[in-house]
Amino acid sequence: MAAVNQIQHSQLTFVKDLLTNVFQEILTLVNTRLLSPLILVIFDGPAYNERNEWTNLPALR
Repeated sequence: MAAVNQIQHSQLTFVKDLLTNVFQEILTLVNTRLLSPLILVIFDGPAYNERNEWTNLPALR
């Protein structure tokens, strides 16, 4: 019986760790996709001109 409980506990721990990692990855993606442009706008002023082009970033060559 103890062996069954140990297996169930290790499976639950695995699932918990997996869900935690997935949730952290989702939060990281959300932060980089949503917060980075927002921070750029807050600290650098308007980031887009009327043609939706970046105005405050160096030109790519």
